[in-house]
Amino acid sequence: MTNEVALIDPQAVEHYTPGTVDIIRRTIAPNLTMDELNVFLHNCMRTGLDPMAKQIYAIKRAGRMCIQTGIDGFRLIAERTGKYSPGKDTEFLYDDKGTLLGAKVYVKKMTPDGTWHDISATALLREYNPGQGLWGRMPHVMIEKCAEARALRRAFPADLSGLYTDEEMEQASDHGTPTAVIETAPEPIISEDTWKALDDYLNGHDDLRNKLKQLCRVNDLRNIKQSQLEACRNYAKTYMQREKVAEEKTEK
Repeated sequence: MTNEVALIDPQAVEHYTPGTVDIIRRTIAPNLTMDELNVFLHNCMRTGLDPMAKQIYAIKRAGRMCIQTGIDGFRLIAERTGKYSPGKDTEFLYDDKGTLLGAKVYVKKMTPDGTWHDISATALLREYNPGQGLWGRMPHVMIEKCAEARALRRAFPADLSGLYTDEEMEQASDHGTPTAVIETAPEPIISEDTWKALDDYLNGHDDLRNKLKQLCRVNDLRNIKQSQLEACRNYAKTYMQREKVAEEKTEK
């Protein structure tokens, strides 16, 4: 272990080996100070996202660290709270000439008294559009993700505070940053063997199957991204445990 790795906060690396920490420091989160690396690893543990799978990463912008993930990461973090549900359809905003101006996205959050509330946020195209890449081809999709990220962060500040999506930060991307690499490289989906094992596990649990489809935004669970798999397994396990407890209470 190098001297720098030895300075890492033990609580921030509870689930990592020294070798893994060193790999993260050199490849996933380069150019960070030791304090910034501690903060980054703490956020990896807090959010349950895996830096080695590039679900979460750190980028230095103008000398300051920015922690980023994809919109799927935001959804999975919110879903794990057990108090999240997708809201009503997105409202797209246009000017009088029909030009897209922005998007307003709704999510639902359950408060401690068991009441569900609509939480909304608006993102304007002029504030996020870098004028290139997917923004030129699919501006509705991209600005919708930015608005959804803002709504989720507003609904779950304790879980998402200080975390930003790739789409929100793309206008600030420098050439050669990890954002550009991730944007151009498609995420792999789960293998056929993994899909068969998951399909067997979900046999007879259609509600859970549909919930996972909604959570991962796929029509077929074969298309789950590899980076989503662990969160899906954890959610399914928690769901099954809740069902078992509910059944036991009913039998009594």
